[in-house]
Amino acid sequence: MRFLNLLFLIIMATGLNAQEAAEKTKAALTIKFENSPIKSFKVMQFNGFSFDQLAEVPVVDSMARVEVELSTVRFFYVGTDTRNMKPIILEPGSEENMLLAQQSFRALRFDRNSLNGQYAVATKALRDINKKRGNMVKKWNSVRTDEEKVKSLAQIFERIAADEKELRDSFATINPFFGSCYDIMTYKTFQADPGTFNNELLHYVNNRFEGVDFQDPNVYNNSWLYEAYKEFADMVSSYTLTAEDNENAIKSQLFRATNPQAKLMAYAGILAGLEAKKHGNFVVFAKNFLEEFSGISPDIRSMLEQKIKHMDAYRIGGEAPLFTQNDTEGNPVSLEDFKGKVVLLDFWASWCGPCRRENPNVVKVYDQYKDKGFEILGVSLDKDKGRWMDAIAKDNLTWPQVSDLKGWSNEVGKMYGVSSIPHTVLIDEEGKILALKLRGDALEKKLEEIFAEK
Repeated sequence: MRFLNLLFLIIMATGLNAQEAAEKTKAALTIKFENSPIKSFKVMQFNGFSFDQLAEVPVVDSMARVEVELSTVRFFYVGTDTRNMKPIILEPGSEENMLLAQQSFRALRFDRNSLNGQYAVATKALRDINKKRGNMVKKWNSVRTDEEKVKSLAQIFERIAADEKELRDSFATINPFFGSCYDIMTYKTFQADPGTFNNELLHYVNNRFEGVDFQDPNVYNNSWLYEAYKEFADMVSSYTLTAEDNENAIKSQLFRATNPQAKLMAYAGILAGLEAKKHGNFVVFAKNFLEEFSGISPDIRSMLEQKIKHMDAYRIGGEAPLFTQNDTEGNPVSLEDFKGKVVLLDFWASWCGPCRRENPNVVKVYDQYKDKGFEILGVSLDKDKGRWMDAIAKDNLTWPQVSDLKGWSNEVGKMYGVSSIPHTVLIDEEGKILALKLRGDALEKKLEEIFAEK
């Protein structure tokens, strides 16, 4: 068979740590392609920001084999590209055999007793117990003011905690890497063990990564670390915190990751979580990352620098992105034209009930401060020009109005990350963002504060 003459590809797993250079051993992956049109596939590694291609492996006589040199258990990704790939685990000295009977690598099959088969069984058990615990947390939240019901639920949480410990021990017995996956993917809930904390957020921030050994290669080489920090930043940013409190909460757990590879994955996850939430602290952590990892690849640096510029629109103190859009008569209006004034960008639409109810408040502050260096620029998320102009007239909106009549696809709305309306951005005379999402009394008080100093 031609397979006997197949060139065996040998690749090396990459990493940032000196430990990665020590005592590497080969692991082998063989895939049989059954009724599949795949001619070749890629072996990739996740670097926290993108997928590095380590090798392209040819398929010969429906078979392909690749050998990887590595010193610890690692996640790899195999597929034709990042849209058609599947994560797999390889261990030094292991031999993994898999079958693909279609074009999608998500359908890659492996023996139940193999390393990847055992991992699939273990993670299903973890998902099941997490679902059970999640349902109990919801139930606890619905009765949290009833002391007797909370007490009865405490016993159920104790049983779940015992099951979790047994599951974690079984994970580690199968493979220490699985135990590390469990440690990264789980944490003690406030309901199960509140300790000295009197609220869920403080408990979560202080316990999310408790018990994770960041010096363990099974941890710092683990893609789940990225996912855990992404979830952490997303969760913390779901609470109404000041930018400073949000930053401090995230930093308190970032500092646990003292190993360089662990810290890179932690930073990458945090940035992904903050970006998903359109949180202004993305800029803070991105700048810190680029300073700390000055040797990061030019592609990643360029990508982050572009995102910093874009994400400034979500940060108090950031530069308000400039734009030009047409007014009701088709004349271009630029934000830059208002430099030297305090400007309120008011994102609204004729069909938005809360916007229309807020408009009298906006009219009130405009009349009060328009002769003192205050201007409003309305940005409409309308599609129907007639309805837009009719609403302007009915609500007596006498300040400049612009729109590209693309609805939620309004280019300025996308630029400023508008996901709900009414949405406001208050900008100072130099083009810096002073405040976000001010309405009613809050807007009135902020303007009173600004113009009292002038």
